[in-house]
Amino acid sequence: MKKLFLTLVLAVMGFTAAMADDATTLVATLSHGGSLKAFYGADAFKSAYDEATDGDVITLSAGRFNTYDFLRKNITIRGLGAWPDANNAMTVLTRGGEVGFYIQDNDNELTVEGIRFLDRVTVSVESGMTEGTCTFSKVYFLNGNSSYNSLGANKEVFLKLNNCATRYNCYIYQGACNNCAFGLYNGSYSSVSSSTSNTPITFQNCVLRGWSSLTELTEDVFTNCLIISNSTSPLDATNLMTNCVGFYCGEVKNEADVDFFANVGNSTNKMVADRATFFKDESILIKDITNGVVTSYTVFDDDLNADGTGLYELSDAAKQIYKGNDGTVVGVWGGAYPFNLKTTNPRLTKCEIVPRVDSSGKLSVTIEVAQ
Repeated sequence: MKKLFLTLVLAVMGFTAAMADDATTLVATLSHGGSLKAFYGADAFKSAYDEATDGDVITLSAGRFNTYDFLRKNITIRGLGAWPDANNAMTVLTRGGEVGFYIQDNDNELTVEGIRFLDRVTVSVESGMTEGTCTFSKVYFLNGNSSYNSLGANKEVFLKLNNCATRYNCYIYQGACNNCAFGLYNGSYSSVSSSTSNTPITFQNCVLRGWSSLTELTEDVFTNCLIISNSTSPLDATNLMTNCVGFYCGEVKNEADVDFFANVGNSTNKMVADRATFFKDESILIKDITNGVVTSYTVFDDDLNADGTGLYELSDAAKQIYKGNDGTVVGVWGGAYPFNLKTTNPRLTKCEIVPRVDSSGKLSVTIEVAQ
């Protein structure tokens, strides 16, 4: 704790000095070999990245930072958060185009936490490498509708996603996804793991939104997941599915005829019986009514509230019905690690700095930290 406090004091002191110079609030702190160095302004991340080496940590304040189009270092990039908090603060990385991560083959792992990406993100191994791993935690991939995130191209990267979300399309080739939501806004999700020589993707307590087709979900493992689609075709029989729930949002004469799990041969999966009362926030359901009868539900959950609510949270009644194999609710709010917006980066709740040193040359700093 003493080391943490000293780190925070040094970072805040550098931040205060910068404010006196150029009134900016954008700060990137590079941790390298036990020392800290701060950079300021919209290009602060790029400046910190220039000096970083594999294994270093770059910590970003709230704000919008510019990034390079290609990032080739196995470092840790840690932001304040991917969603606005109560003070509308979050950390954004953007380039105005595609951001590509190239994984190196060494003892360090690329780790990204608490970042919102505005551009399409791709992940692959560096030229000449055969495989690699990386972790994205509490990241929001906000790519455009006309493109998609390709996370682990050509089945070279084992991707670990924890508490992440994508707004539109996302292609994952191999990895493990825990408490993640794919396709928040009229998007789709596509899983490409059809090769028998490839490691299947595992999904634990995830929400997957396949807008028009579920057929690209093949040879993967799903546990305690919520699958939302207007597709009438069942999931491929090659998938292993346990305690999953399907929410059909299309239009048919008899919705009881729709069963996403008809081919997977596991009685623990079920379709939602009462769609109108399934979600806690009824406003995410857009009802199509014909002659006074609801014929379909279009589901929109474009973003999260500052307190973390939203993201397809089930109603209290539904939570008692649709439970996973561990007794908790299906979807991102259940499991061992329910969806949580807070990053491991300490958040300053109070910072008071006297702008002048005392007679002994000391600067008075008061800091309160909330985990």
